[in-house]
Amino acid sequence: MRDVCRIMCGVLMVTTVGIGGSALWFHQGVSFWVLVGLLVINVVFGVGVWFSFSQHTSLESLEYRQFLQSLRKYLSRHQVADQKLKEYYEELKNLVEEKEKETTSLLASINLNLNEQLAMARKVQMAFMPISQTTVQRSEFRWSFWYQPAETIGGDLLDIIRVGRNGYAFVVADVSGHGIPSALLTSMTKVAFINHSAWNKDPAQVCAEVNRDFLKTLRDVGFYVTAFYAFLNLEEGKLLYTSAGHMPLLYYSSHQHTLTPLHTKGTILGVFPDPVFESQQLEMAPHDKMFLFTDGLVDIQNKEGEWFGVEKLEKVILHSAHLSPERCVEAIRQEVIRFGWGEKNVDDQALLCVEFLSRAKKDHG
Repeated sequence: MRDVCRIMCGVLMVTTVGIGGSALWFHQGVSFWVLVGLLVINVVFGVGVWFSFSQHTSLESLEYRQFLQSLRKYLSRHQVADQKLKEYYEELKNLVEEKEKETTSLLASINLNLNEQLAMARKVQMAFMPISQTTVQRSEFRWSFWYQPAETIGGDLLDIIRVGRNGYAFVVADVSGHGIPSALLTSMTKVAFINHSAWNKDPAQVCAEVNRDFLKTLRDVGFYVTAFYAFLNLEEGKLLYTSAGHMPLLYYSSHQHTLTPLHTKGTILGVFPDPVFESQQLEMAPHDKMFLFTDGLVDIQNKEGEWFGVEKLEKVILHSAHLSPERCVEAIRQEVIRFGWGEKNVDDQALLCVEFLSRAKKDHG
């Protein structure tokens, strides 16, 4: 901008000199002092313009310098704040990573400990089951079972209780819910039925006494139990049974090659203070079989959304009922697995097959 002003003043002075020189050339009468006056006026005007511009430029430069100085201070403070923010972020990030490592390590330790406890609980629970034929071995009957919990431990119970010398009670029970709470209640259910079983005792009375124990102990915990209790008198070949809100027992007649659901009136255990139970009885013939199971065995779906159901179970039983209990249970197990292939069972599955062979001599303790 300064160079532009200089050029303008120079042009003005040259113009003035030119005008003055021309005037002297064409008008000889023009005084020398007139030319000098014009030059003075030009110089004064140029200096005024220069000074005015210089002052204005100085003011603009001052404001510009002040602006730059303020901007530098702002950027400096911003850089400091940004650096502190980065440092704080790094510290926070390191702290979070450290806490995540600690939490992961703690959870891994807790999970390992929990898995160990669940594994031990599973061993204890399986000890409740009649694991092998050596547990209960009689020439008058033979049996086999299958138990598959939905989780590590389950809420279903299968049990064979010896009552006197020649009596056996067969129990299948299903505790509401899954997991640890249900597994705890299965142990209570087992003990309750053992305590109240007796020779030729009415199964309805047994269930009533078990219900009374549950009401005293469970109270308002929100759990209940369904059960099927059957007592086999080996001396008479007589089967007494009752259902406590449970699924029917499927009874196979070897002579007629038929399958009959055995069911009685009965309420669930652990809820009602005045329950109603009904007992029934029948006489077993050699090679007749009874199948006790929980609803998890039939309430399964395949990938197409079809239910296994009781009818399919009955067909499998009729097809394999002539086999030994071990082979019959295995046939049912294989069919259940095949049907629900690839689908995780959402409920515990339990099955007990008992085949009556012959009567025992009348001698009980």
